[in-house]
Amino acid sequence: MFLTEKELKDAFWKSYNNKGRAVKWQFECPVREGNTDLMTLEKYQENWQINAFEFKLTDIKKVLLQAEGNLPYCNKSWIVIPEEKKDVILNRYMNYWIKNILELLESRQVEDTQLFFSQSLNRI
Repeated sequence: MFLTEKELKDAFWKSYNNKGRAVKWQFECPVREGNTDLMTLEKYQENWQINAFEFKLTDIKKVLLQAEGNLPYCNKSWIVIPEEKKDVILNRYMNYWIKNILELLESRQVEDTQLFFSQSLNRI
């Protein structure tokens, strides 16, 4: 369990970039009003891609809107939340996710949006 979003960001970043997959990155990146929590530039399967990440412990509606707001600026928009929020997302917000985000992806021809549960993060 994470007490602050900073703890969640730190644990995620340690796990995600432990092998240097991101060539460039910026936390609190000013691509939109309110900033994106993290943006990375990565080479994936011989193609360059820009990833946007939003981290939230609470306020799931807000993080969905933030991820949507990142879509014009990236190839993939990721939402990072603690594992214990998985059931809330799947039970309460999945209809929103399916309806709004997928329509947005079709209309803007954006590659992908991902929902990432921080299950794989190892905390000591």
